[in-house]
Amino acid sequence: QQSKEQIGRQQTHGAQTYVSRQLNGRRHRVILRRLCVVSAFLTCSRGPTPARSRSAAARLARAAGAFRWRMIEEMIRESRARVDGRTIRYLEAGSGWPVVLIHAFPLHADMWRPQLERVPEGWRFIAPDMRGFGPDAVAQPQQPTLDCMATDVNLLLDALGIDSAVIGGLSMGGYITLALFRRAPERFSSMILADTK
Repeated sequence: QQSKEQIGRQQTHGAQTYVSRQLNGRRHRVILRRLCVVSAFLTCSRGPTPARSRSAAARLARAAGAFRWRMIEEMIRESRARVDGRTIRYLEAGSGWPVVLIHAFPLHADMWRPQLERVPEGWRFIAPDMRGFGPDAVAQPQQPTLDCMATDVNLLLDALGIDSAVIGGLSMGGYITLALFRRAPERFSSMILADTK
């Protein structure tokens, strides 16, 4: 378990590096585009290509691929928030208008990684682990209800200083979204229900 001081230091460090990570993300995208253009030019040039140029192109393509994955990992931030005496792990990417994505049963926040990797400009995607799910899951004395999980999302929004957001979920996440809407409709600027009856 982490002390309150350790969690506070992590949150402060996260706030300090947030802006620099966003700037690095934009810079990385520009560099990646340039690498891809050069790589495409070298691999698609017409006529016989000397072996030296082909090997240089292959090295450049491998470097671009490795750089892309490093850039994606830097863009997705894993954080934790202390809420109601418990720690909630969440993933986030981007900056701007918040979108909260609630996972399906029996998965966890990592199911949203493909969406977090492609967050559009001007949006901030947040994917929390629900109680009893994810790598930090703690055995629950009793099965948490949808209302308990909805309360957790509401408290997480308070902890992150978010008044309203686009909130949605897949399957069980959709039911948690509906439970939250019944409790706190003012939190919603829009709602996403996927595979939810």
